[in-house]
Amino acid sequence: VQGAVGGRDELGRLARTFNEMVLAIRRNEAELKRKAEELEGVPTVILRWDADGRILFINRFGAELFGYTEEELIGRRILDTIVPATPEIEENIERMIREIASDPAKYENDESENRRRDGEPVWMAWRNRPILDEDGTLREILTIGIDITERRRIEREIAEQKQLLENTLESLTHPFYVVDAQDYSIRVANSAARGLGGLEDTTCHALTHGRATPCDGEEHRCPLTEVKATGAPVTVEHVHRDAAGEPVYVEVHGYPVFDEQGRVVQMIEYSLDITERKKMELELARARDAAEAANRAKSTFLANMSHELRTPMNAIIGYSEMLAEDAEDEGCEEMIPDLEKINAAGRHLLALINDILDLSKIEAGRMDLYVETFDLEQMLREAVATVTPLVARNHNELVTDFAAGLGSVRLDLTKLRQALFNLLSNAAKFTSEGTITLGARREARDGEEWIVLWVEDTGIGIQPGKLETVFEEFAQADDTTTRDFGGTGLGLAISRRFCRMMGGDITVTSQPGKGSVFTIELPARVDTRELLRAGVGETTPGPDTRDEAKGAAGGRAVLVVDDDPNSRDILAKTLEAEGFAVVTASSGEEGLRLAKELRPSLITLDVLMPGMDGWSVLQEIKADPDLAEIPVLMVSIAGEKDLGYTLGAVECLTKPVDRERLRDLARRYALPAGGGRALVVDDDEGIRSLFERALAADGWTVDVAENGAVALELAKAHRPDLVLLDLMMPVMDGFEFVMRYRRLEGCSDTPVIVVTAQDLDEAERERLLGA
Repeated sequence: VQGAVGGRDELGRLARTFNEMVLAIRRNEAELKRKAEELEGVPTVILRWDADGRILFINRFGAELFGYTEEELIGRRILDTIVPATPEIEENIERMIREIASDPAKYENDESENRRRDGEPVWMAWRNRPILDEDGTLREILTIGIDITERRRIEREIAEQKQLLENTLESLTHPFYVVDAQDYSIRVANSAARGLGGLEDTTCHALTHGRATPCDGEEHRCPLTEVKATGAPVTVEHVHRDAAGEPVYVEVHGYPVFDEQGRVVQMIEYSLDITERKKMELELARARDAAEAANRAKSTFLANMSHELRTPMNAIIGYSEMLAEDAEDEGCEEMIPDLEKINAAGRHLLALINDILDLSKIEAGRMDLYVETFDLEQMLREAVATVTPLVARNHNELVTDFAAGLGSVRLDLTKLRQALFNLLSNAAKFTSEGTITLGARREARDGEEWIVLWVEDTGIGIQPGKLETVFEEFAQADDTTTRDFGGTGLGLAISRRFCRMMGGDITVTSQPGKGSVFTIELPARVDTRELLRAGVGETTPGPDTRDEAKGAAGGRAVLVVDDDPNSRDILAKTLEAEGFAVVTASSGEEGLRLAKELRPSLITLDVLMPGMDGWSVLQEIKADPDLAEIPVLMVSIAGEKDLGYTLGAVECLTKPVDRERLRDLARRYALPAGGGRALVVDDDEGIRSLFERALAADGWTVDVAENGAVALELAKAHRPDLVLLDLMMPVMDGFEFVMRYRRLEGCSDTPVIVVTAQDLDEAERERLLGA
């Protein structure tokens, strides 16, 4: 029994062991199957082939890659299937079969161009491992491969691009470098750069400038330093020296090269020799400077000559008027027509002088704009009334074509009126028994309001070839025009420059024998934003700035002082649109109070205001140490009269002086009993005599002085009730006279009438303002 039992236990153990073996085999089979499935899912070719070159195994991915099924490849040679059967390849395979067992490392890795079933090439990277028998002979070769066709295509493209880049760089005639961002060493250089020599183990600054440290300074700005700082391309100019020590101007272009983290690691640099260009630029600059100097000299000459001519013209016109009056009083009627011709000729010559002076002022940059708001249609109607007698002189008819809604404009009224008068007078001159039309309309352009004025005539017209020259100085349509109609050819040139100063232009169309159309196009409001921006600049809030005066710009307020509410509104909106805070004042007194309270960054100040005018406010501002540094922008519509007002003058007369105008002014400032004591200060004896006679006829006691120094002595002896003052005089001019005269006791309020033919520049204006 015991033995039977033992037998049964032994069988049980055997059964259990057998069952465990079966389960292990099943587990291994499942694991092998799972591994096989994983291998099938890997995009890798798995190939076993024997010493005869026949395929023993290939996975499904490998078979499909080459266009076969597994069954079609098993037992076939790898030649003529997945490997092209060329003599060279067949020799390589036979060599590998012979040698791989003894030298497996030699054939471990390989790349080759294979063929799919349809003949399409496929590049493979192979890994070969020999499988040996127990005696060390080769039984089979295990080969694993991956498809590198795309990689080889990319590599080929990169190689082609690299070759193209190298060929391009080598073809450049300018030096080209790649510079390391850390040590400034030259990593790449083209043939043009290599031709300069000295590239071995050098830096860009040592090569170009012989410096041990990177370039610096304006003459040798370092492009790499700027590229590293900004991460952006830069262009700088360097000055090198050739073997003879002559300057060589080089334009250096630098472009950053970044790594994966966005850091600048290299700079691509190429340089251009711009010596010839710089020489041309220097020559052009010298020529430009010479031309500008010549132009300034011409303008100065014209301005000076105009001034010198105005003085004798004053005498010619004044004395001809006086002689005509005397002739009429004495009954010499036959002399009056001749004297009137002298007077007319003098005034015609004066008009020509004024045109020349206007042109010289424009070219010298001394012609200013004095913008004001006015009703456009009213101005046009006044112009029509003024020129109607002139138009009728040649039996012409003047008609108007004004569109509705012309409204108000903000322009330089004087200059616009002068341009318009010029066009109308030209039309009247060149038209006989015809029609002259003055038209006007308002239109919107790109969100802005513009005005268009045109003067159309039925006159002689202009030849097509002469249209381009009618706006040139001293140019007319042709010689016959000058001979038949006269004129200097300055009117249109000045009118166009006036319009361009206001941001517009004048154009012309014409047909010979049928007439011409001159068109003025102007913005309805002159844009003063850039002028205001230049005056304000960058500001920093001061400690005493009121909170409500702080604007979006973060700076102090701009103070607008003007008695006209429309002007205040326009200036305020213009400044606020630029982000500035604006405070307005309607009078000089209020403006001065706000200036002291706010300490604004800019003051715009109207000149002509009731009560305390702009000049009085300005004088107070400049006298206050806390306000003196504030920039003040004078806004005026009074034109050149303001030049006299800067002296504290009550009126300003321009030579040649109209005698009746002089008498009217003198009567205005006469004492209640009539007349008074007048002081005439002028270096021209004829003008002194003319003024003395005119004033004496109205009951004035007149003292005359040839310069400011003499006038001061006379004023000390007899305080005048009225002063007529020329500005340009020897010994002591009108500027200095006024400053000294106002200091005399009892002379601070004396009315002063400035009489001048001079046009003041900015420095002279500042002298008058005490700036």
